[in-house]
Amino acid sequence: MVPRILQLAKTKNTVEITKVLGLYPKNELEVSFDICACAALEVLTYLIPVRKKKGVIPSHFLYYPQEDSVSLDAVLKETVNRPPFIIQIEDSFHVIVDNQVLVTSYSVSEALLNVFSSYYVFCIEYSKQVLKSLLFLQSEVFGLKDDCSRNCPGLPLFVNTLNAVKL
Repeated sequence: MVPRILQLAKTKNTVEITKVLGLYPKNELEVSFDICACAALEVLTYLIPVRKKKGVIPSHFLYYPQEDSVSLDAVLKETVNRPPFIIQIEDSFHVIVDNQVLVTSYSVSEALLNVFSSYYVFCIEYSKQVLKSLLFLQSEVFGLKDDCSRNCPGLPLFVNTLNAVKL
């Protein structure tokens, strides 16, 4: 799934996607699954957009990479009142729930599972900023299709488009 998301992203000529992909050195994308998965999480919110709010970066409501020198406390102060999401600092993936670190992982896959677990365990409604991305991951990656994912406008079209991507 990750290679298809990245391949589809490369065909889109949007400023946001070009900027995100430019942050990942091509040679690293060719050898590291975790780096590819991080890039895919970032671009996914631009491939399945929801109505944009001015000044809101949708990917930061799912996966929020930070510079290695940043303080986790400083990031938490700027991300108050967000639903569960992942902050990456260096090689650590912190799952943030209720503005606190719930768990720290060392793989983006594990962190993503923890984010989904926190939505379910704490009965938190999916964030509107990344609703379609979360429904896509829920239904297509985790195989948990429900009425919301089946009836989500634009999601079946995105899945068909993604499945048609040649690798």
